[in-house]
Amino acid sequence: MVREGSEIVVDPSPILDERVLRLLLLGPVLAVLLHQRGHLLLHASAVDVAGEAILFLGSSGRGKSTTAAALRARGHGLVTDDVAVLRAEESPPVVYPGFPQLKLWPEALVSLGDDPEKLPRGNPYLEKRARPAATEFSPTPLPLKKIYVLDEGNASGILPLRPQEAFVKLVRHTYGSDYGLQPAMGVGSASHFFKCKSIIDKVAVLSLRRQKSLSQLPNLVRLIEEDLARGTKGAPGAN
Repeated sequence: MVREGSEIVVDPSPILDERVLRLLLLGPVLAVLLHQRGHLLLHASAVDVAGEAILFLGSSGRGKSTTAAALRARGHGLVTDDVAVLRAEESPPVVYPGFPQLKLWPEALVSLGDDPEKLPRGNPYLEKRARPAATEFSPTPLPLKKIYVLDEGNASGILPLRPQEAFVKLVRHTYGSDYGLQPAMGVGSASHFFKCKSIIDKVAVLSLRRQKSLSQLPNLVRLIEEDLARGTKGAPGAN
């Protein structure tokens, strides 16, 4: 039970694995509490590029964590993995830091030069591993610069989204929409729509098309860095 953004009551089953309980508390339960405090939560990972937050938005399996990890390997600080907490009414919107950890599949870790066998599982029922990220981690809230919506394609590329498309993407990828938490997260409410509209009025939202091949990660990172360096002409929130 989560009440008034300030209280969480837990009555765990005695046979529940503590790691599963931890995942629930630090995932959907904490998300509901933060929603009750007025924050907008998106299913996204974020990195710190020159003191601004860059979000990678998308459904599970789209490569949010892998993309963030690849940029972190380039010296950009991790802001959050998988869940992005935003204050939408600020100008620009503000992204709050999450936990100094990335959850990655073994094949992604291998592509980044890590040994997955040396890392613990965050969930005992999944092969995903918890990769510490205490270094290259941004511990302070940051202004939101851009949002990239991860999509699959035959070739990598970045395209701006029309406001209507961007709005639909933010609503669709509000955290909890994939887990049956829509009522608890206020998805579809007037307040939720207002927050999503406020974001797209202030920040550029782009489609980042990527090939589903880990060998293409260096090219993808280069594409993102080049796009950030030149800005997005004519897009909201661009330099």
